[in-house]
Amino acid sequence: AKEALEARLHAYGLTDVTLTVERDLSRAHTGLGREDLGGYESDTDWIGVKLTSPEVMQGTLDHEAVHALRSAGVIRQDEWTAVIDETHRVVNPETGRTFYDDAERSYAPYDFEGQGLARTEGIEGEAFAEAFSVYNRRPDIFAPATRSVFDKIKRVIFAIRDTFTGKENAADVFTKIISGEVGARPK
Repeated sequence: AKEALEARLHAYGLTDVTLTVERDLSRAHTGLGREDLGGYESDTDWIGVKLTSPEVMQGTLDHEAVHALRSAGVIRQDEWTAVIDETHRVVNPETGRTFYDDAERSYAPYDFEGQGLARTEGIEGEAFAEAFSVYNRRPDIFAPATRSVFDKIKRVIFAIRDTFTGKENAADVFTKIISGEVGARPK
């Protein structure tokens, strides 16, 4: 299991990140509890993934990889903004809420300030990370064809705006992360 996850991490360009796969991550890292599925520690460039099913471990790794890429400074601000914009609009099919709303609910008690992040920045990071994780399982949720007529109209308007401004969308950014283009940028 660990070898497959490491290969995925390396494909994202994260070759310097240490990966731990354990049944109980609290033994590997003091900031994590027994029930945590994963975590990322920027000071040591470490990702921990709880030993569960392959699908859950892969989703957790994808989520934590976004934090590592952001910490490395390789996700450009325009890419970040493109994805965050969509986390406010795109509904997570697993919860029925937008990715941003999910992050606000799930991380309500979390102390982002203790990590040196403004609360909004922390919530955005979690929304981006979860959107990427779900995108790898369900890329169709970011495609206009799966949306209602009104959403399609809104999408077309945004697409026209984005064409003239050169702005990317979340699927463009996620494709670059998966291909390793983002992770290959100078850190």
